[in-house]
This record gives sequence, structure tokens and C-alpha cells, in this order.
Amino acid sequence: MVNEGVEYYSSWTISVKKKRTCPTCLGYASNKPKENCNHPRHLMEYKQIIQRGRNYKKSYRHTINRRKRVETRKRKKMIIELLGGKCVRCGITDLRVLQINHLHHVGRTKRPHESGSDFYLRILDGRRDTSDLDIRCANCNILYEYERSFREELIQIAQ
Repeated sequence: MVNEGVEYYSSWTISVKKKRTCPTCLGYASNKPKENCNHPRHLMEYKQIIQRGRNYKKSYRHTINRRKRVETRKRKKMIIELLGGKCVRCGITDLRVLQINHLHHVGRTKRPHESGSDFYLRILDGRRDTSDLDIRCANCNILYEYERSFREELIQIAQ
């Protein structure tokens, strides 16, 4: 049985990166086979690797999610400190209630597919302008949104 495996892999070469290379399409065994690849072992090994990744995510889902939450909180804290660290209206500094407010109301409408974590990364990387953002506590942010929508209703009535 072991000899069969050795013979079966004898046509596979080991690349510089210490990965097996398919003799048919010259792709790595861990990568998806190319269209013209008909080597049965390549497709089987690729499927096994994908399944191992899925099993890992299922087994360690809680650990992975906890890590993501911790990282997101750290990024949010860094951004809040970057933008002043306190509510612009009442001055509260408690990080548990501070929120990032979009001044021009284009938060989710501009990038609906973007998660909060991606938003924070773009700010920290300098790919997102912060001139239209400010920090408000939850109460002040709700009041701000209410006042803004009330003003918009008054403008619509006046027209």
C-alpha cells in the first residue's frame, strides 16, 4: 500500500517552496487545478485541503470569532483615539459608549458590503479620509441623527 503511494507520487516534482507540483498542469497540488488538468490526484488533494480548512473553521469557530472581536475592538479604540478620544458634543471619554459618526451620512450607503473591521483597517492604513468623521457617544449620536432627519423633513415641507 505504501509503495503504491510512492509510485503514484513519483511523477510529482517538489518545487523550491517544498510543495508538490502536478505533472499535468505544473500547478501546486494545494492550488485549484487548471482547466486542462485531468490528473485525478490533483483534484482529490485540492478538495482534501479545502475540506481541512472548513473543518478547522468549524472546530475553532469560537476561538477565531473571539480573536476577530478582540482585534476589531483594538482597531476601534485606536481610531477613537486618533479622532480625539471624546464625544464632540458632551465630552464623555468612556470607550464603551463612543461611536464613529459619519457627518455626511454616507456610512453604509457608500460601501454596503464593507464590515466594520474593514472600515477600521482602511482608516488605519490611510486609505480612508477622516475629515467627514467625528466621535459621539451613543446618546449624542442618536440625538444628532434625530435632529438631522427632523431638519431634512422641515426642508422637504418647506419646498
